[in-house]
Amino acid sequence: MLPYRFLILSFLSLSFLACKKDKPTEIADLVFPSDTYYVSNGSELQLDVQQGNKKYQLTVDDGTMIQAQADGSILPAGRLILKGMKKGNTVLHVKDEVSGKEVSLKIVVVDPFRLLKMSSPVPAIKVAPQVSQETRNTIREEAKAFADFELESILILHRNAEQRFFVFEKGKELIKSNVKQSGTYELVFDAEGEQRLTLHFDGANTPLTLGVRANSSWATHQLREFAGSNPADQIAAKRMGTIRAEVPAEYFDRFFITYKDLTQHFLEAYQDVELVELYQQIEIWSDFQNYGLKIGDELLD
Repeated sequence: MLPYRFLILSFLSLSFLACKKDKPTEIADLVFPSDTYYVSNGSELQLDVQQGNKKYQLTVDDGTMIQAQADGSILPAGRLILKGMKKGNTVLHVKDEVSGKEVSLKIVVVDPFRLLKMSSPVPAIKVAPQVSQETRNTIREEAKAFADFELESILILHRNAEQRFFVFEKGKELIKSNVKQSGTYELVFDAEGEQRLTLHFDGANTPLTLGVRANSSWATHQLREFAGSNPADQIAAKRMGTIRAEVPAEYFDRFFITYKDLTQHFLEAYQDVELVELYQQIEIWSDFQNYGLKIGDELLD
């Protein structure tokens, strides 16, 4: 006769297996963060499926404008890879082969653009050894006031015929009526070592010119490609580590840095200052549309 304890364990195991077998497979609804997406002409957009069952059938109204394919292996619910082929707009129909649910997405192909999110301003200083820590901290805080962009504001560079840019305050919808600043820009990122961003603001006579530095290969490639530099060029290495100054800054692949020299300004108040530069960390936010952030109609036309 089998032990009583063994019989109980066997019964529980069979009950668990029966429940597991009878439990129906959960079928997810098909959900995307937005219903409209912008893709640069000649570039790819990786569009994450927010919710779905990883098996998708794609149909495009106008196949001359975009190429589309699905990759169900990407967590959590798969990814669509879209390539812009021709400027204009079309509709991408996505059918979930498991649930049968279908969603139609408006895809707008525009001239190349980059959406940049502003991070923290970071002062870099070099002072004489006798300068106190309190004074060093004061200089850093005063330098932050010269930041050209507020924290988490959005800068969009549009590589169209006019080379337009748009600035939006944090949390503002990306539509024309919410543009805080605008104008034309020049981005230079070439092999000779000149790496700068110049903004010509509408209604202003004096442009803003900022040096540009990128430490990661990904950010370097993104800036070089967008600036139209030759991909075969070897970009001159310009890293903050080459500056002999106190720079409490970190690096991430998605970030690059703009900077400007404030030394002359601070020499008027602090005679022991040797160098004061202000850096602003900027995120190349390539997947912003996967977070539900939507560009308004006509902004990039």
